[in-house]
Order: sequence, then C-alpha cells, then structure tokens
Amino acid sequence: MKHGKFIAGDKFAMLTIINDIGTRVINKNGKTRRFYLCQCDCGNKIEVRRDYLTSGDIKSCGCIRRIIKIGEKYAMLTVMEDLGLRSSANNKDKRKFYKCRCDCGNTIEVAGVNIGRSVENCGCIKKEQSNKLIKPGTAFGRLTVLELEQEATKAHKHGSYYLCRCICGYTVVVRGDSLVAGRTLSCGCLNAEKGVEKIMLMREENFAEGTCIPMLISPKPRSNNTSGVRGVYWNKKLSKWSANITLKRKRYFLGYYEDLAEAAKARKEAEDRLYGDFLAWYAQKKAGEVK
Repeated sequence: MKHGKFIAGDKFAMLTIINDIGTRVINKNGKTRRFYLCQCDCGNKIEVRRDYLTSGDIKSCGCIRRIIKIGEKYAMLTVMEDLGLRSSANNKDKRKFYKCRCDCGNTIEVAGVNIGRSVENCGCIKKEQSNKLIKPGTAFGRLTVLELEQEATKAHKHGSYYLCRCICGYTVVVRGDSLVAGRTLSCGCLNAEKGVEKIMLMREENFAEGTCIPMLISPKPRSNNTSGVRGVYWNKKLSKWSANITLKRKRYFLGYYEDLAEAAKARKEAEDRLYGDFLAWYAQKKAGEVK
C-alpha cells in the first residue's frame, strides 16, 4: 500500500494516475475523500477515490469486471445500447451504463455491474407482487393474515395492508410487501424474545456466581465515586475515607481511614486476596477444567 500524496504515473492494478482532482463531499454528513483522475489500460478514463485505489476495491474502469454484450439477455433484461461512463446517484466513481429492455416491455438504464445481479428486471415483479392480494389464512412466520385492512390501505399511497394475528394472540396491521419479503414475522414478540435471549447469553458469558466479570476487572470507578479509587468513598459524618469490596453479592467492609492512600492500599490488598483466587477459578471454569 502506498502512503503519502500520489503523483502522476503512480499505478494501481490497471489504473494509472493522471492528476489529483482534490477532495469531494461524499455523503450528507459532509464527509470528504480525495479523488484522482486515472487512465485504465483499456484507454478509458475514470475518477477514483484514493481509499478505493489503496484498498484495491477498484482495479480498472470497469472493463475487467464484466463484459456486457449488446443483445445478450441477463435474467429479464436484454441489453440494447451502451450508454458509456457516468456517475450513479450514490457513487461519485463512474460506471459503464447500458440501456436494457425488460421482458414486460419497459426500458431502463442500468450500471453494467448490476445487470442480472442486483437488477434483474425494471421493477415490474416487485410492483406485481405488491399489487397481488394475499389470501386470508396465509402464514408468514408467526403471523397469519386475517383480512385486507381497507382503511390502512386507503390511507397509504403504496402497498396493501393486512390485519394479521400473531401466534402469541395479538393482532397487528402489516404492509403486504413486508410480509412477503420476510421483514415482518411477528407482532414484535419475536424481537422481544431475541432481546431476552441476547441478554441471557450476555449474562452467561459475563457473569459467574452472581458477579459481573467485566466490572470486576475494570479499573474504572463508579460515576458517583469522588476518590478516584474503586471501593473507596468519603464518609461525611465521620470525615473519613470508607473502603469496601464486593464479591459474589457479598459486601466486605475494610474500615475507615484518615488518609486516602491508606484506604486505597486496604482496597488493593483485598482485591489481590479475593479477586485473585476468584478470577483464577473463573479462568479454569472457562477452560472447562472445573465445574
């Protein structure tokens, strides 16, 4: 990987830098990237982001990615005309575009890299599916379609909406294409269960004997701690430092101290004594050496 500023003549795969064309904004957040004008070995010129050159994500003007032939058919699209290089809506780098005719009769303009892959038709299939009514009784995941929701369907410009019953007993109104695409599979209970499973898995991985291991080994004091030392707090009534330590849900009082350094020392000795043995046991448990 090359570092520093690129100069004319630097080569990356099939691309040779002609000149630096400066930085450009690449998203709505104002993020910028440096671009270079490059010439491909095939003769075409293309503007490419610096990070795409260094990472190897772009190695040519597009000529080595796919060879699209006029008249050939890809899925439902037949290539009619080469439209040359242009920038797509979401990409500053230029791609070769083609005019294609869909089996339904419509024509669309598609980037060559997408023909027959992410774009298989003009969109007619999705439109047909969204307009096709779903029969009552059809199941999608945990949901069973009861009937077409007339009011919701009229209130929205796109798609049909259905009243569905979830296996948990609740009813919910869902857009038809969300059901067909598998984006909505329950009334929400499935996500809730996954959330609980995630929490349980996290507890299983991070807790032992009622003790949170990451918190145990973390040197960071709690947000309400003013001493800067874990387990050491200022007792206003006695005007002394109080030291304590907790393990396996049991709290151990380590005494009051005039000096913060003494309280911190007591806490550290308790950590070495209690945490050391416990963490050694936990490591053996994770390794399967003990139950």
